[in-house]
Amino acid sequence: YNKDLVLASWAGYDENKEVESEIIASNKTSWINIMEAYFKGKEIAWYDTPKNVIGIPKNAITGDDAKDTSNSAIYYYVKGTENYVFKEE
Repeated sequence: YNKDLVLASWAGYDENKEVESEIIASNKTSWINIMEAYFKGKEIAWYDTPKNVIGIPKNAITGDDAKDTSNSAIYYYVKGTENYVFKEE
């Protein structure tokens, strides 16, 4: 995705039935083909990160600050809210 296009694709059954790998592969290939066709010859535009937004590496499983790159992802926060802890009432 980017700011010009978001494309979602779903493959499955109405029943709780396992989806065959061929169907998943076909769905993935269709998604790639559509995205590539749409962007062919176009300049790809991405979002500009606002100056008040920061990215912090976090452990994607625990949410703790990442101490290494395994299981890590970048989480984005408005400056000043990055250490906020949500407390259920």
